[in-house]
Amino acid sequence: MDETELVEVLQSYKDAIGLLEEKFNAFSEEIGHVREELQARIESLEDTVINGIINPAHEAAEKAAYDRDLEDFKGRYSEKIDPYLDKIKAVEGDDFDIYKTAFDGYKEYKDANGDKALDEVGYVDELLSGIASQLDKVKELINAENVEVKQDEDGNTELKADGETVAEEEKTETPEDTTEEPLGEPAELSEDEMKKLEEEMKAEGLV
Repeated sequence: MDETELVEVLQSYKDAIGLLEEKFNAFSEEIGHVREELQARIESLEDTVINGIINPAHEAAEKAAYDRDLEDFKGRYSEKIDPYLDKIKAVEGDDFDIYKTAFDGYKEYKDANGDKALDEVGYVDELLSGIASQLDKVKELINAENVEVKQDEDGNTELKADGETVAEEEKTETPEDTTEEPLGEPAELSEDEMKKLEEEMKAEGLV
């Protein structure tokens, strides 16, 4: 084989290698696009699973556990708390839930005080003792044995002592302030600003 033939053979090998390299690069690029698309689908699936399924299921489970524990709390202390319900709601409003307040309050109190905290029964007893003490002070102030606080659907509160109304309070709505803010004084322009404004107006054909 002479030198010319050898060069031709080597050139054919080089061309074949170049072709293979182009195909490999094209294949690698295609694989890269597939990889990117696959990664995007995986991330989308993860987001769907975590935010669309796992997190809502976890939140629902936590709420179900909370509601169950709250109902158990109500069952344990209904005999103690129920006699105060009307008096408390009359002062705090119909939306006020003494059971939820006491249940959440004890959890926060226990977390804050640790081993020094009262047990649940002691906490509820202290809470009701404070309410009873406040009612006793009201009775003492108005010199009455039977104190009744009522609140109607409009939020108006009535205090009765021994069957007689001794105080009334109407719920007042704060009127919306519709007063318009006064306009400020126009700013004074300097001489240079006046000249610049005049030039701009001339340029626009306004003067």
